[in-house]
Formats: sequence, structure tokens, C-alpha cells
Amino acid sequence: RPLKQCRWFLCIFVMRFLLGPIQCPWQKADALVEDVITILLKRLSASEGDQIALMVNGLGSTPEMELMIIVRKAVMKLEAATGRKPTRIHVGTFMTALDRQGVSLTLCKMNSLRAERLEAPTNAPAWRESDTSVDIIELEEASPYNKLSTEPIAMQCVLEALPVIREDEIRAICDAIVAAEPQLTEWDEFNGNGDYGHRIARGAKEVLRRVETFPLKSAAATFKQIAECISSSMEGTCGALLEIGIRAGQSCLTKKKTDLCGAFKVGCDAIRLAGGAEEGMRTMLDAMMPALRVIEEGGSLEEAVVAAEAGAEATKIMEWHAEIRKPSDCFSGENIPTNPIPDPGAMAFAISIRAVHDLRTTELSN
Repeated sequence: RPLKQCRWFLCIFVMRFLLGPIQCPWQKADALVEDVITILLKRLSASEGDQIALMVNGLGSTPEMELMIIVRKAVMKLEAATGRKPTRIHVGTFMTALDRQGVSLTLCKMNSLRAERLEAPTNAPAWRESDTSVDIIELEEASPYNKLSTEPIAMQCVLEALPVIREDEIRAICDAIVAAEPQLTEWDEFNGNGDYGHRIARGAKEVLRRVETFPLKSAAATFKQIAECISSSMEGTCGALLEIGIRAGQSCLTKKKTDLCGAFKVGCDAIRLAGGAEEGMRTMLDAMMPALRVIEEGGSLEEAVVAAEAGAEATKIMEWHAEIRKPSDCFSGENIPTNPIPDPGAMAFAISIRAVHDLRTTELSN
């Protein structure tokens, strides 16, 4: 809820026990977390020395920075109450109420079986490993020296083996999206709420603002930064689905550092799973899936662009699927546009991949 409404409704869950809604005056984050953790610990019957896992879940449009504010206070409170920090901390958007603002907190007493199950491999795109995992620390802060000897690793060879994400290509995509905002908005006035252009342009502007700080030598780390930009700037279903797709791609690149094609495929699959749509249902997938097939078959970037643009154009004549989206209510009867209207999400992807193609073509011609 907006802060001006000055009331908070907290739904508190501990494992399977629902304590119910609690209505209270608006408070600062630290005070709220203090109260919630106190209630959770009491219900959990936690005592000093217990190993406890913490999950901080965003409800859809809560920026990651705000989730980290909650994590900070929750860890401090747990350490003060139990004498130790949580053994596991999971932070992310795991279960949402579409684009609701807010968080949910979950505590769980840990034992070897639960730890084994939480660490089990999974293809679930939204699941993020514990932020206290040693593996993650090693990935983020890898040493340039071989741990088995004092000989330096040939870092140049390592970097050359990684897919370098180009800053100028990121900028080209974002500039193209910002320039297309009026047209995307016009299309969405028929397709949805009329705010798609504004939302995706805001995400593009946030990426442009922060792109100079991106770790471009690491594709996975760059995907993570882009996802965080989207998380903090784009509201609505479109932002949530884009973030899910990019984070799924990040997960793929963490395991296979050079597999950009695999990251694209995993991202498409994650969007399909989370959004409930398939190709042919008038969504962004109608541009993404044809491009993916071309890339998987070894086609050129130009062929992928042509496929994406053809898929986006095809949404003009596709039937509506009410379970995914319905036309805006303001277009009915005599107000229905005479020209077919494409899906703005599909067009946005086609515009993005075209921007990369045009940039590379210009470079070759020079």
C-alpha cells in the first residue's frame, strides 16, 4: 500500500500456521520487522542456539533494495534473540500477488533433512539459492589465484572465454525502447491498460542510468544487474515477467558461462511458465519464440530479427485469450480501430533485437 495510507496489513506465516491479519499504524521498516520477527520466533518456539533459515519474499513489485532493508533488520533481530545469524537466507520474489507492494517473512528451524531439500537442484526459475551460500560468495568474489598453488591463473584466457556483454548494445536496446514509448503506449491502449510503454521505458531508463557500473565481463552478473534495474523500476505484470525471464537466464549463465542461447531459451520457458501463455496467444512470446528457433538452428542475427518481427506482426490477427488479457474496455463497438493492433510486448522485443542488429550492421559498414 502507498505510504500515505498509513496502515499496514501483515499476513504472517510460520511454516503451515496462519496467524491471521494484524492491522497496525504505519511504522518504519525496522519497527515492523522487529514486531513480526518477535511474533514468528514465539510461534516457532525458537531458543538460543537454534539454527534458523530466513526467507524474505517480495509480493511482486517491491524493489530488491527494500527487501535488503528488511533482511538487515531481520538478521539483527534473529542474532540478538538466538545468539547466531540465520544459517540460510533466501531473498527474492518467490510467491507474489501480481504487482502488489509488500513483503512476507518466513522462518524455519533447520535440520540436516531440511537443509538437504533446500539445497536440492531445481529448474524452478524464481528459486534463488541462499545468499549465505559459500558457492555464491566464491562466484561473486573469485580469487585470481589457483587455490591449489601460488601460480596466477591466466586471467586473460578466462575472460576471453566468457561472453562479453557490450555496453553499446545495451544502450542501443534501451534507446530504441525509450524512443518507441509513445507507439507502445498507443498499442497498449487497445491491448491492455495503456501503460505498457511508460512502464518498459522507465525500466530502460533505469538500465541506462546504471549501465556504466555493470560487470560486463560476466554475462551472469550483467543479467543480475539488469534484473535488479527492472525490479526497482518496472511495476505490473510486464516487469515481473521480464525480471523472471532475465533471472532465469542469469541462473543458466552461472552454470554455463558462455551459453547465451541457453539463457535465452531458459528465459523464454520461465516467462511461459510464470505467465501461463504460449506462442499464438498474443504476447511477447510470439516474437521471442520464432527468434529462439532461428538461433537454435544456427541462423544469423538478421534471420532472427526477421522472425521476431514477423511474429510480432502476426499478433495483429491473433484471437484474444481472456485468461491472459482482454482488450481495453474503451474500445468497443464503433470505437474499435480499423487497423489491426499488434501486441506491444511482442513489438518491444522485435524493436530490441532490431536495435542490436542495426548497431552491428552500422559497425560493419564503417
